[in-house]
Amino acid sequence: MLLADRGYPGYELMLNLLDKGVEFCFRMNENWWKAIKSFNNSTDEDALVEFELPKKVGEQYGKEILPVRLIR
Repeated sequence: MLLADRGYPGYELMLNLLDKGVEFCFRMNENWWKAIKSFNNSTDEDALVEFELPKKVGEQYGKEILPVRLIR
């Protein structure tokens, strides 16, 4: 399990870790992506979300979405 602080998450890093079978947990900035901002404004303890990948990244990895679980 890779634990990382703010400033590290990015689509490419997450996809590389998933491709290598590495589990990870990133602490995220509250306003980094819309899904995270919405989650932070909710009362949910966790949520499954799908990040739509930028076209270039999606083509590179052969994926259109990146499914992740957000937790408090």
